[in-house]
Order: sequence, then C-alpha cells, then structure tokens
Amino acid sequence: MGNRLGVAIAACLLVLGAVACTPPPSPAPPWVKVMYLHPTDRPVRADYASAIDSAVNGVQAWYSSQLGGKTFVRAPGVQDCALPGNSAYYKTQSWTRVLHDVQSCAPVGTNGSDVTWVLYVDVIDACGADRLGAGTTGLTMLPRADLEGLVGEPQEDACGDVNHMPTTRWVGGLGHEMGHAFGLPHPAGCDAGLPTCDANSIMWVGYAAYPNTYFNAAERTQLLTSPFIR
Repeated sequence: MGNRLGVAIAACLLVLGAVACTPPPSPAPPWVKVMYLHPTDRPVRADYASAIDSAVNGVQAWYSSQLGGKTFVRAPGVQDCALPGNSAYYKTQSWTRVLHDVQSCAPVGTNGSDVTWVLYVDVIDACGADRLGAGTTGLTMLPRADLEGLVGEPQEDACGDVNHMPTTRWVGGLGHEMGHAFGLPHPAGCDAGLPTCDANSIMWVGYAAYPNTYFNAAERTQLLTSPFIR
C-alpha cells in the first residue's frame, strides 16, 4: 500500500483538491517513423497496420537485446497514406514512383538526419531493378509480400513466386532493412561470396532465422555510433 501511494505522489500533484497527473514525456527526434501505404485499388486493412506496429515493436526490443539495452526510438503509431495511383502503376519503377507519390503524405527522404522512415507499401513491386524490399540510409520500403508475411498469408514476391514462410522471417527482414537504413552494409565478403562472410548475421541471411540471429561485433559498434540508437 505504501509503495503504491509513493508512486502516485511521485507521478501526480494535488491541485485544488483534485489529483493532476503529468503524462510521461513524448519521444523526440531523431526517431523512426512508420507508414502504411496503399494504392487506389487496394482496401485499407486494419490487420496490416496492426501487424506492422507489432513487427516494429518486436524489432525495437530485439535491437535492445543486441545493443546492451539501447535501441531506436519510434514515433507513436503507424501513419496511413493513400497513394494516388493503382497497383499496376506501382508495379514498375516501384521505388521511384512510391517515393515520389508518398510526398503528399509526408516529406519522406533519405538524408537520415532526424527521421528514419519505414514504409510498408501494399503493392507487388517490380521484378529486378528499382524494386521495393530494400533499404538505404534513412529509408526502407517493403512490398506486399512483407505485409502478407506479417499476417500469415502466402506471400507473392516481385517475380510472381508464392512462398509460405513464417511470420518471424518477415520480422527479421524488417530488422535487416532497418539495419541498412541506419547505415549498416552487408557483412564483409558476403556480396563477393567469400568464405569469410558472416552468413548468420541478420545483415546477411540470418534474418530468416530471426529472432535466433545477431549483429556481429562490427555491426554493433557501428550502430552504437548512430544518433538513432540511444
């Protein structure tokens, strides 16, 4: 009883006979902002938005476990964005067209100074160049396959193949792409196919085994220098 009263006194003030409680401070930049984008011919799905929110929270906790309690700060919620084109329009030149059209909802960019953007886009993207499912400094954009994966549906990829991968693989994929958005490259030697490649890192193919993966020592060191990790 005494402990509960102490907490209440610490959090609230007695003002003219009424108890006034001060809410906890809101997070502030630099932070991660999350958006759910949908073209004109796709329904808005609450389960997609909820799954996105859960995945980002999960990755936030996983980063904390890897970085000694430090992690990224995120803006509250998942912002909705109605794109002006239909699915067919975003099928090709996917990255370029989505990045252009999302500006009507938010000033999404790749400078990464105050905001790192996570965009889930309900389109099947181009097979090959200029596709989604990638990350660069300050921005990652993920296609419909990731949304389908997060809610446990079969996933159709950019080249028309249908996969049946577990939800954890898609959460791990988010962790991988966010690593790129925070400035991480693939592990040394992996792109060249060298035997020294740290293949089980989340920044290579370890994302498929999420949460049973890791940041290696070099990745942890680099992330801890990021203003987004605190």
